[in-house]
Amino acid sequence: MSTSHQQQSQQRQQQQSKQQTTLILITVILFIAAQSYFPIKYYYTYLTQPQQSLTTTTQQTIDATPLAELFALHDERFVWRMFSPTTSNTKCSATYYFQHNQTKTMERQNRNVQSTSDRADSKRPVSKESTPGGVGQRDKVHDQLRGQSKNKVVHDTSTGGLLSEFIVAWTPFNSCLLVLFRFCFYAMLAIDCWCEIPRAANYWREITPFNIGHLPAVLDAVVAPLIDWHTFLVSLGVCGVFSIRIALGVHNHFEQYLVALIKAFLVLSSQTDNFQHHYLIVLLLAILSTIDWKRISDASERKEYVYVWQIRLVLIQLSIVYLWTVVAKLHPNWIQGVSLQRMVGPDFKELVHSTFAATLGTSVNAMAIVSNLTIVAELFLAVALHVNFLLPLAPLVGIPMHVSMGMSGLRIGTFSQFMVILYMLATPSIITNNIISPLISRVNRLHRSISSGTSTRNMSDLINMVPINIFMSTISVGLIYLLIDQLAPIEAVSTLKQVLLITSTIIIGPSLISINRSLQIAKDFVILILCFTIIVGASISTSHIRRLYVDIGALAISASNQEQSLYNYSIAERMIQREVMNDRLLSDHTEYEFIGDMGLLMEVGGEWTNAQQLYTRYISIFPEHLKLHAGLLRTLNQFGKGDEICPLLPNIIERAQQASQVHCHSIDCQRTKGHAEYLTKMSRGLLTTYKCRK
Repeated sequence: MSTSHQQQSQQRQQQQSKQQTTLILITVILFIAAQSYFPIKYYYTYLTQPQQSLTTTTQQTIDATPLAELFALHDERFVWRMFSPTTSNTKCSATYYFQHNQTKTMERQNRNVQSTSDRADSKRPVSKESTPGGVGQRDKVHDQLRGQSKNKVVHDTSTGGLLSEFIVAWTPFNSCLLVLFRFCFYAMLAIDCWCEIPRAANYWREITPFNIGHLPAVLDAVVAPLIDWHTFLVSLGVCGVFSIRIALGVHNHFEQYLVALIKAFLVLSSQTDNFQHHYLIVLLLAILSTIDWKRISDASERKEYVYVWQIRLVLIQLSIVYLWTVVAKLHPNWIQGVSLQRMVGPDFKELVHSTFAATLGTSVNAMAIVSNLTIVAELFLAVALHVNFLLPLAPLVGIPMHVSMGMSGLRIGTFSQFMVILYMLATPSIITNNIISPLISRVNRLHRSISSGTSTRNMSDLINMVPINIFMSTISVGLIYLLIDQLAPIEAVSTLKQVLLITSTIIIGPSLISINRSLQIAKDFVILILCFTIIVGASISTSHIRRLYVDIGALAISASNQEQSLYNYSIAERMIQREVMNDRLLSDHTEYEFIGDMGLLMEVGGEWTNAQQLYTRYISIFPEHLKLHAGLLRTLNQFGKGDEICPLLPNIIERAQQASQVHCHSIDCQRTKGHAEYLTKMSRGLLTTYKCRK
């Protein structure tokens, strides 16, 4: 009878394993098909239908091109974009530009494909013993796990054959490596949330009262109105707090879904965010949200290897990105180096040209060489991520490529950092076993020592625990509230308090009636205080909040709203005063050029005295900013102070002439040369007006 029950139990387990494997395979196949359908459709349409180039038309500008003709164009400026996993059609849609041309920006219409969300968290059993090996030895580890009789890992491949083996049971991952990967990825996500703060200016509704999302029309009508610069900032704060909790492994599973949902909302709710790498992060978060990180953390305490099909799906996702990026780059302008030349910064151009000139001579097309090398590297990486003997080479190719992308001046935010972190999944076994595993083991021992006082309580303790928990939560939230009120910049206090209210309600609320984990609520308090200490510290020590108000001020100028522009510039200028007092000015002074614009707005508004005081206050701090010198001369001339103007002119003329002789490689440099020419002309006019001695 006992034998019969065991057989039935084994049959049920095998049946469940078949169902899980089938579900995983269906999910992966749909995942790949959905992301490939629209790019394939786009290129099929492009190859089968005659296209017209913008350069062949008589129209010279997009504004002058008829709408119907613009829709039919196939131009490199419209077509070439690095394909994200969800991009469907990289061609600009001019409809919104013509209908809402008050923004003076070209909106893009990306009909994004949502990845399958019904992914059961189906992981493979874990061996009970520590298993040596890693990349380069995983086949051996795989065989060892198969041959264990006491703790045999079941690999049912009857439903999918080789595909099942490839997706579900390819090779195990070191659980310690996955714990470190989780920490780095979600910590980077928290940093990315902070770096995104200046982009909230794009959602300032004074200049963009309408909003168009990436979602279908029915969903877009609901979601698009929800996003503005304030909800954007609050969402970033909430996402950042929960990302820190996930990175530290002290979260509840639903927080993973919440972070993925918030990031999807921020990216898909408005087409002002059409950065392809943001779509990739949304998809990766959707995949990673289905992982039971607690199970992996428990396995890391025993240094076990685990099968996690979601990590396999992450690698497939990277291959999809690389593959369609290669396809998109098979364009003459990219192959010839024209596109890359236009995209990268002047310093990177100089480095590339000087490097290849020293080795191959000045006659070679350095940008074309680099462009084609990226095609070869990305095609190699698309394959190497899934071939055991090539996998150790993937980080050697991928990491330098993405580091160079991050240093090239491309506007890709933290994309390079995320990609480098993803290559942790291909870490060689010698590093995993000798460095990462011992490091995570020490962290686990520290965590166990902290949690050693955890005890289980009965329902009879509920009456005693609830008042204590409420008291502790009140004290903790009060301390954080005081921290924000006293130390955070006044411009960020209101937003931070709202983030505190939302996060504390979600995190601490369930713990108020917790009776079986006496230390859980205390840990939640400590982590919450840590999160807001980091946020407040970042708000004091970085320039992101100031850059937000500068960007809003610049947008207000483009909307001819001088009052709003001056208001936001004034907020940013007060923050600069604090930076000067605390000796925290950035070495790159280009971020402070808005002061010249602020002074000009004061002049236009008749505030000549305030403008003169502003120029005088900052001209000694930023002497290289020619706008300040020009503004000071204008205000002094307004008051007829020739005796103060004449001593300044020789130094100003010399500085302007030096700036006008610089060989420029960037738009900023060209703009500075324009200021220099204007300043030189004005200075010479004042020399004549006030009869100053040269």
